[in-house]
Amino acid sequence: MTQKTIINLPVAPGIYTEETDRGAKGRWKEADKVRFRYGLPEKIGGWEQIQPMFLGVARDIHDWAALDGSLWTAIGTDWKLYLWQDGNLYDITPIRRTSSVVDPITTVNGSSIVTITDVGHGAITNDFVTFSGATAVGGITVSGEYQILSTSFSSYTIETGVTAIANATGGGTVGMEYQINTGLRSGSLANGYGIYGYGADDTSLPLSEQGYDTPRPSSQVTVAARTWSLDNWGEDLIACPFGKSIYWWDRTSGAASRAVLLSQAPVNCNVAIISQRDRHLFAMGSTERFSGVFDPLLIRWCSQEDFGDWIPRDTNTSGDLRLYRGSEIIAAVKTRGQILAFTDESVHSVDYLGGFDVYGVNVVGENVSILGPNAVVATDYRVFFMGEGDFFMYDGVLRVLPCDVRNKVYDNLNVAQKAKSFGGLNREFNEIWFFYPGQIGEQDQEQDAAQTGSNPMFLYENESGNVDALTGEFATAEGAGLTLTTDQAKFGVNSVQGDGTTADNAISWTGSQYALGTGDWTIHGWVYLPTGSYLTGANPYGIMGNQLPQGSWGGTINKGWNIQLVPNIAGDFQYYFAWTAASGNSTGAGISNMTTATFPLDTWNWFTAQRSGNRVDVWMNGQWIAQSTNITTFDDDLNKIIVGIGNVNGWGGASMRNWPGYIDNIVMTRDVLFNTSGQNITVPTTSPVVGYPSPEVNRYVMFNYEENTWSIGSLSRTAWADRSPVLEKPYAAATDGYLYKHETGVDANGAALGSYLQSYDMELPEAGEYLVHVDQLIPDFLRLEGAVDVSMNGRRYPQDIETIDKGPYTVAPGTRKISMRFRGRQVSLEVRSDAIGDDWRMGEWRARVGAHGKR
Repeated sequence: MTQKTIINLPVAPGIYTEETDRGAKGRWKEADKVRFRYGLPEKIGGWEQIQPMFLGVARDIHDWAALDGSLWTAIGTDWKLYLWQDGNLYDITPIRRTSSVVDPITTVNGSSIVTITDVGHGAITNDFVTFSGATAVGGITVSGEYQILSTSFSSYTIETGVTAIANATGGGTVGMEYQINTGLRSGSLANGYGIYGYGADDTSLPLSEQGYDTPRPSSQVTVAARTWSLDNWGEDLIACPFGKSIYWWDRTSGAASRAVLLSQAPVNCNVAIISQRDRHLFAMGSTERFSGVFDPLLIRWCSQEDFGDWIPRDTNTSGDLRLYRGSEIIAAVKTRGQILAFTDESVHSVDYLGGFDVYGVNVVGENVSILGPNAVVATDYRVFFMGEGDFFMYDGVLRVLPCDVRNKVYDNLNVAQKAKSFGGLNREFNEIWFFYPGQIGEQDQEQDAAQTGSNPMFLYENESGNVDALTGEFATAEGAGLTLTTDQAKFGVNSVQGDGTTADNAISWTGSQYALGTGDWTIHGWVYLPTGSYLTGANPYGIMGNQLPQGSWGGTINKGWNIQLVPNIAGDFQYYFAWTAASGNSTGAGISNMTTATFPLDTWNWFTAQRSGNRVDVWMNGQWIAQSTNITTFDDDLNKIIVGIGNVNGWGGASMRNWPGYIDNIVMTRDVLFNTSGQNITVPTTSPVVGYPSPEVNRYVMFNYEENTWSIGSLSRTAWADRSPVLEKPYAAATDGYLYKHETGVDANGAALGSYLQSYDMELPEAGEYLVHVDQLIPDFLRLEGAVDVSMNGRRYPQDIETIDKGPYTVAPGTRKISMRFRGRQVSLEVRSDAIGDDWRMGEWRARVGAHGKR
């Protein structure tokens, strides 16, 4: 009998991705929702949702205490500026313009969209305007706040949610308050600085007519998504959207008061920051004093204790200076009695000198660029930031921070949206978290069988930012008539084919995570319709949707949706994204005839539907078809995604028809992938199974600055604030419009918080010439609540493509050992938890092994 011995399976702390499997033996390879503390891996803490909901995507959070002890938190989104205090949310977005117009309201019989006439309003799409004093027009009374749908120089449209009963114009004398222009949610190509006067801010004109954000075909300059700099001047708030004006909220005016323009401050400013020690407000990247021209490298500061005094005199301390390395100031951060200013090419320290100069600057780093305005974190005595291609640390000297996951992070960074990257401090665990937009479908373990590309691929990005591969089994009731086929495939080998006759042809996935809800999303995929006699009549052919009660398409039950094709005349189609409106009547985007040139038969066609804010756009083969507004929540009793070919269990009852076509490569994501409306988009040429850039932040990299360990994972967050006297835990914002309190419990707002950890191969002792037999794994957990699933994967030779997989085995608190039969030379461990209440902290595993032959 072969002698057995018990050996340790040591794995060094931290994730390491910079070597081959063999070169990195004894290290952890992949992780999600796992941290390393005191050398051991453990699942991160959970989070809970904080009410109420805000509008837009938050890009900065700042908290402070007022003189009376009240606690305040500011939230800057791409649409709004908010205060959150004592569980209440206050909209303090500044007012840009007020006007009073006689009879500005025009209605169209049968439509809920109203046109407002106000010459020189200066508004852009998605702006907010508040109406007062209007009388009813066409059965509609316009009162309160509305979001603008579309604009021209002299008018704009709003969605009222009430159907007009007549064509009419009127309203009497109507007061209008316009909030500051909303910002971009995602970066886009524009013409860059200096064209038509960068920073022009004539509020009597729309920004597009000032030359701002006007597309130029030759340009490759990116206009970044809106970010904010937020700081407190004593108990008051200072707020500045990047590249715009500085605003002030006065605590003594109360929570219901709005922030107001600091009229004496520079007209435009990239970053506003306050030196709390000597009470100077800085405008980093600023308009010049005399010419009013914006200089993105100019730093100006107000006089001490007086943010209304910006003109240098012998009797004050205001002043300015200019940086000479780079083309633009991107970020600034306070640290140990100085301010660091980041340009696109350098890092400078801004130091208090006193005397006539007041401040001076020193270059502390050259050929260095930060990713975005908020991609920097200051601890008690160090500054960490995420740069272009490397992480950096400053502790009086700027240096590259060695990173064990550098290539993993930067190879998957969506550079076009890099300005959204941001950092957060989690002081309780000595951690810096950097969040960034990466690849959707980046992690192999999140794509399962779809990674091979051999099956029809259905990817869904869930509310936690993870990507699930919905390869699905064909249920008896819902999958009849569907088959995997190699007759047609857009990407890979197979697609799904319907037989054209069987009812309820569909694959469905059920769960609350599949409800589209109120947030942004994009759906796209491929569909193939063959020529045939079935293409007659006017009833629709379904592609995908959710489940509606049979025959309730005109009912008032729930708000379902589907994507459908409707034959119109021979060879032509109407293409819809349709939903049940709040009124119970069906409505939709895409009511437009498409010729066979737009939707050809006997080939693959790429369909796209997207919701951004209250707007739904649809495209076919990259061609923009139509736009419609939506002010409802998409849901139903079963919270389903159904991908099918025809009359899919309740998609409008008998009116929906089956068809003998094919579907492939369906993708659903909670991101806005196409940041344009009314314009064509590029048709993909590769399968998204290999990953595609996320337009929104969906990844994180975590650094423990006391233990020098790294970890990685997926999590959709857009702004972060560490625990403080105001916030008892770290708070983070998500794209769904809520704050989340982190390190709270072990679950994700009541749902399971999945975690994952995988090691590289470990070479077993005496596994040179001989194979090693493993018959027991001995777990070691310092903390285990619920259970984890453990797998052991092995190889006989390093270059073996096939692995010897054992497990998963369930390990519960009472599990002493795992019995198995395994022979090989190298093994790796994989640990997963995915149930509500699971929590764990893991020690060092052991195995019982013995020599077992030479093959």
